[in-house]
Amino acid sequence: MLVALSFLATGCGSSDTQFLNGNLPTTTRADRIGSLHLGSPTSQANLEVIGYDAAGLPAVRTTTDERGSFVLKDFPADGRVVVRLPEVTLSAQVNGQRFFWVTGVSTLVSRYQQARPELTTAQAQLEIARFLDIPADTSLQGTFGRTWRSPLSWPALVPPAGSTTIDTFLDQQVEAASQGQIVSFREPHPYPALYSALGNR
Repeated sequence: MLVALSFLATGCGSSDTQFLNGNLPTTTRADRIGSLHLGSPTSQANLEVIGYDAAGLPAVRTTTDERGSFVLKDFPADGRVVVRLPEVTLSAQVNGQRFFWVTGVSTLVSRYQQARPELTTAQAQLEIARFLDIPADTSLQGTFGRTWRSPLSWPALVPPAGSTTIDTFLDQQVEAASQGQIVSFREPHPYPALYSALGNR
């Protein structure tokens, strides 16, 4: 059941934007609300946001507010959104959602689908879930915090990049996913010996 929600989007051009957290017909254009979430203290204000339509053409440009939120005015149901940080470009696929998160996981899904355009977003999500060792029944459209319970932590993903740019490192992870590898970018468990003894990895 679609539930009407109210979202306060200060600095995004609307003080009381109504949206449905669900999907609309693919021909429907609507104002779509996005929010950047990395689980880290990275500055999220005044970041460039570009929404591309299904043909890959820029359709909307805007910026994030101090909370990393933004509104894409009259954006098509299918497209791709990129958020440009100084150190990396993050992204998310839009498939009818009126509200969506831009995260490290959404970026891997988006880049995987860009590299494999024959796949649907749902298929790309399954591949990235397998790559990150995330249970198939876990939604990849939510947020992922800085905790060992989270299947991916952005602060845990960045350090392995080393001297490689984060954009290049993410592309390398997409290639690794296409080769069937499985990795982990989780925060370490506070009691690793107990965690292992319980049959976890």
